[in-house]
Amino acid sequence: MRSSGYLLACGLLTACTSTPREMIKTEVAPGADLSGLRSYAWSGKPPLDNPFGRERVVDDIDAQLRAKGWIEAADVEVADLSISAKVDTRMKPSTNTFYSQGATRGWGLRPYTSGRIDSPASPRMKEHVDKVGTLTVAIFNPRSHDEVWQATVVVEVSESQERTNSAVDSGIVKLFSGFPSAGRH
Repeated sequence: MRSSGYLLACGLLTACTSTPREMIKTEVAPGADLSGLRSYAWSGKPPLDNPFGRERVVDDIDAQLRAKGWIEAADVEVADLSISAKVDTRMKPSTNTFYSQGATRGWGLRPYTSGRIDSPASPRMKEHVDKVGTLTVAIFNPRSHDEVWQATVVVEVSESQERTNSAVDSGIVKLFSGFPSAGRH
């Protein structure tokens, strides 16, 4: 499977929560065999100005790989795998629609209408914009440049940096939960 670029937004999150939520998607290339491999090197780190914090993302990914027995190599030329991470943010508009009847004496009956049935009141719509961030991690065979594994986590960027950091940390743990352990030579 040739690398054709990064997987972009893998879905939308619903809006208006007190804590950021995440959505995760992982893909393994058909026929990808990571057995016997044990080292990786970074070929592309997220930009310095990403909202998740470059060091946080790189450190979290390194920790997950180390926990599975992977060793970071000094250079992509000697590593078994090459890893790249990309962060994108975007504003996601959403609309909530509210229907209200007001004070009634029963379904469809409004006060002071002599008991006739009126149509419900017009809906009220409230629009807001949420900021969402997408972290895409791609792992390649550095010799053939074939992509062997890719994962994406989409999180709602909260006004609280602590909540956003927590959601990113949790998302990265879940991204790598199915990633294979390093092989033994």
